[in-house]
Amino acid sequence: MLGAVSEDITFKELVAVVGYYRDRVGDIEWMRTEEVLEERITAGKVAYNPYNQAEEMINVPAVSQTRMEVIIPGKFVWDWYHIWSDKGVWVNNYLKMSGALLFDYHL
Repeated sequence: MLGAVSEDITFKELVAVVGYYRDRVGDIEWMRTEEVLEERITAGKVAYNPYNQAEEMINVPAVSQTRMEVIIPGKFVWDWYHIWSDKGVWVNNYLKMSGALLFDYHL
């Protein structure tokens, strides 16, 4: 569907709802180590400081083949998402402070 929407100018918008079910064990596997996961949580909390002080937001890419501070690291997701980013359909960006909330299991 995303392919059709991005190629056919008669489409103006696309809305998708996707379940994203996670737990700590899965997040450690996703981030490769518990230390990397803890670094992501800490970096997200630290990124709140400039926002709380001056409403400055720190942005990082959302996907990357190699960078681990992105929200979805790895070649598999990069191969799919970068096509849409290169076309201007999707912006490869996310707020670093979101990492603190993403890995909070008490929402």
